[in-house]
Amino acid sequence: MARIAIVGIGNLMKADDGAGMIIAAALKEQLADFPEIKTYETGTTPENHLAPIIAFKPEIIYLVDSADFSGEAGEFQLFPAHQVKSQGFSTHAISISLVIQFLKLQTKAEIFLLAIQPEEISAREGLSERVKIGTDKATIFLENKCKLQNVERKVQNKLKKN
Repeated sequence: MARIAIVGIGNLMKADDGAGMIIAAALKEQLADFPEIKTYETGTTPENHLAPIIAFKPEIIYLVDSADFSGEAGEFQLFPAHQVKSQGFSTHAISISLVIQFLKLQTKAEIFLLAIQPEEISAREGLSERVKIGTDKATIFLENKCKLQNVERKVQNKLKKN
């Protein structure tokens, strides 16, 4: 089974910036029966949660955050780590690319950013309607992706044994 870390990033008090945290919280519930998948709700300081993520020894890490990639509000995209570095996404105290660089040095994991395009980042609770819909879709997408990766890993392990 693939060890997968899902890292929710964002500020629930800044409208659509909380999308990553909302996705992580939903996935924590929905994937509770999968001990090989751990979810971390890191708020705006993912750097403060790196030690437990590294100790988990994930093979795949999904950072989940709102990020401006010039998409439509609520749209989500999965970016491999090398694209995040070149894009320079960040709405928080430390750059996502620095978190990725550190995780690359400390783990052998494949790293991705699941980015949700925000519509509004202002001082208020709750997501805009378009981002709420996108967040629901992104949650389903990532849940299915994690489950599929675990099935694929089981098949690979069986084939190696034969």
